[in-house]
Amino acid sequence: MNQYYGFYPGKINSVNRAKRTAMVEIVPFTDGLDEGIEATFAYPLSHDDKDTELEILNGADVYVFFDQGDPMCPVIFSYRSHGEGAVIDYRRIRQTNIELYAKKNIKLDAKTIDITGLEAVNIHSATLVNVISDTKVNVAAPMVSINGM
Repeated sequence: MNQYYGFYPGKINSVNRAKRTAMVEIVPFTDGLDEGIEATFAYPLSHDDKDTELEILNGADVYVFFDQGDPMCPVIFSYRSHGEGAVIDYRRIRQTNIELYAKKNIKLDAKTIDITGLEAVNIHSATLVNVISDTKVNVAAPMVSINGM
């Protein structure tokens, strides 16, 4: 059996979220196969697929390797670079649900922080919520309730 080492350019045709696999096109290996071949994903450390799901888009350009060189074991390793026309100065996370867990603190530090909730923005604390400003605090709402009143 032939063995194939290295990284090969591929394209994701479809994703099976439940199985954590994708049908991937890898030229010339999948020539003549409309759907491509089924491949697994190599997740980076700290992205255990039993604890988190990364949104993978159909049509994504990726690199694929074959585990131990075995052409029957394709593994999607990473996205391919697109060079010119790629987004600059943004890191976007797209997912149906996003949860952040910190053992001690979460700090957001930016010139402006915008939080938009289409239905609600909830802040919960077991003991204390502080709002601190060096100048002023604006509250703009058609109705303001304090302690349910």
